[in-house]
Amino acid sequence: MDINVFIKDSEMPSLEKWQEELDKLNEEIRLYDQFSVKEDNGYIPCTIKGKEAGFEFYYDVLEDTMFDPEVDPALEKKLDGRDRCVGFSIPGENESIILGAYASAVLCKITNGLYWVDPDFVEAPDPVEKIREQLESIL
Repeated sequence: MDINVFIKDSEMPSLEKWQEELDKLNEEIRLYDQFSVKEDNGYIPCTIKGKEAGFEFYYDVLEDTMFDPEVDPALEKKLDGRDRCVGFSIPGENESIILGAYASAVLCKITNGLYWVDPDFVEAPDPVEKIREQLESIL
């Protein structure tokens, strides 16, 4: 499962702030405590309800992704100044799916980001509630 969150670089929260917001879900999600949100790329080990899980994480400028707004004027308008793509590539295990879906939705919510789940944008006033509904229907 691939999810992207489009944000402004200046809106990327600290690991501590992101974790605080995840804690409010009561899902027992713990991001890796040595994770540098603007510098680390690759697999991020985490836990959910005490079980190991994780996701691939990428923090990229848009021009380094397939979402280059210079190529697509409609996309540029939709992004409305958002200049970073935070990518989550989530393995197929249930724990990792739940972890990655919530981590990305919380990030989207606290940054006023745009949420993209392959193959399109997900329009929802509250991405966390949207993900909660979708997870309940598939798991």
